[in-house]
Amino acid sequence: MDEQNSPQAQNTKRTILIITFSMIMGVVMFAVVTFLIAEPKAQPDDNLISYVMAGLAVLCLAAATVVPGVIVSTLETQKSSADEQPDYMTYLGIYQTRTIIQYALLEGGAFANLVAVFVEGNRWSLMVAGALLFVMIIQLPTPGRIDNWIRHRREMNQFGNWNQ
Repeated sequence: MDEQNSPQAQNTKRTILIITFSMIMGVVMFAVVTFLIAEPKAQPDDNLISYVMAGLAVLCLAAATVVPGVIVSTLETQKSSADEQPDYMTYLGIYQTRTIIQYALLEGGAFANLVAVFVEGNRWSLMVAGALLFVMIIQLPTPGRIDNWIRHRREMNQFGNWNQ
């Protein structure tokens, strides 16, 4: 039996999917509650919280793009020896760490904007949270995506190109 189809690998892939789906559903449920409870205001007097949270969403999106790559490079460097390339399960663990951090950053930005909707009643903050939720959904880690990512990282490791 090859590494990627071992029971341990299948369980880890399933765990990654469960964690990411749970993070997505947390945002969806909070959005539904916020949408039902928050009262929209015709012309909010002060939009400071909404503007700050929208800026935070942009920072979270940028961090979710950059930080996971830095973490992957660091973990690859730590786990590889001079003579030996990390195995499939090592890369699967790195992928899991990378994905959890990426989704946590996106989830934080979405939650912050939902709080802005709740506090100030601006529906456009709901759209900002929806955009971050959309990014989370389109990056959902399927078993094929996970295997392709690991294969790509192993190939880059073979050639010594850590930052590709």
